[in-house]
Amino acid sequence: MAKGMGFIGNQGAQKQGTKDNTGNIIHGHAARAIFNQKQNISSAQTPENLDKIRAEVSHVGFVAATMLHVGQVPAYIDAHVRQADFIEALDLPVCTFGFGCHAPLGTRISESEVDARSVRLLRVLAERSKAVAVRGAFTADLCAKYGVKNVEVMGCQSIYYSAAQHAPGAFQHHSTTGRQMASLSMLPDETAVVRFMIENGVDYIGQNDLVQEKIVQGGLSATEFAADRSHWVLPSIRKVIDAGSTSAEEYYAYVKEHFHVFYDVPSWVNHIAESYDFAFGTRFHGNVAALQAGVPALWLEHDTRLQELCAHFALPSIAQQDFARIGSMDELKSLCDFGPFELRMPRLMDGFLSYLDKNGVMPFVDPAFLRQCQNWTGDQRAFA
Repeated sequence: MAKGMGFIGNQGAQKQGTKDNTGNIIHGHAARAIFNQKQNISSAQTPENLDKIRAEVSHVGFVAATMLHVGQVPAYIDAHVRQADFIEALDLPVCTFGFGCHAPLGTRISESEVDARSVRLLRVLAERSKAVAVRGAFTADLCAKYGVKNVEVMGCQSIYYSAAQHAPGAFQHHSTTGRQMASLSMLPDETAVVRFMIENGVDYIGQNDLVQEKIVQGGLSATEFAADRSHWVLPSIRKVIDAGSTSAEEYYAYVKEHFHVFYDVPSWVNHIAESYDFAFGTRFHGNVAALQAGVPALWLEHDTRLQELCAHFALPSIAQQDFARIGSMDELKSLCDFGPFELRMPRLMDGFLSYLDKNGVMPFVDPAFLRQCQNWTGDQRAFA
């Protein structure tokens, strides 16, 4: 029996009620959906598991998101240690997907410091990869600072997978349902975005908003929510309530009507395709879900992650801090131009396929995905 790919890292679905960012399933699902000879593998370092994996797979697919945190130690740093130990022990060729970093806008590489345990994982991956796919130029420069130079700027596989589902021109035209969706992040001051969402009746698709999910499910009353501030919501939402722009009871009613959350990608994407004609927000993969559904989206940049990804793909975006100047939904939609994206995508798609070929995983790629890519590239090459 021919060997295939074994995947570790972010999964393509999550259990309901997880505290993890559900946006991770968008790119976890995309990495796996590109291939038809694959399996998820356990990272247990027992001799039995290692032998079993080597007998069944020839390459490891490592699905990452934000791996290098500048100036802070991620809560999951112990996982970096376990992953590095496992990859060293297994010692198979690796193909990475979505490797990125997190730093505030304006951060300089010279002043960027990353925990040594994360750097070790980076180096272990690089030693077993022909090239490491990184999100953008800032991540590439940060890798070079730590001696890892076999990197290629690829952005995120979720964009390639989403674009391949649609022909060029699809994102310039959308339905006329008149409904919109948005996503929110944890760190930036998004009070202007929150007010805009409530005032315009925009649906809110959460990514780790357990209190809102509890409200929708009927596990928390309006009285309980208003009386107890320990029910955690994003700081920007709390600021809007405290400022009196909307009361706790009014926000509760808004959530009841407009909040949604998903733990598998097909349900998420199908809901968007059936419900909305436009998306915006500060969550990168929240908007990618819209793109996969064929719905145009506008990204609000607030850190290096969004900045480098939007720059690489020429995605329609504005600075999050400029959102307060937006006066209407029509004005916001007018800023969403996918023309530059569609001009750039043929070259980028070709580069992504070449990256897969370089890392030896092209034999595992689903032929249907290759045919979809040809809608963009016109490329009839047969990859080895």
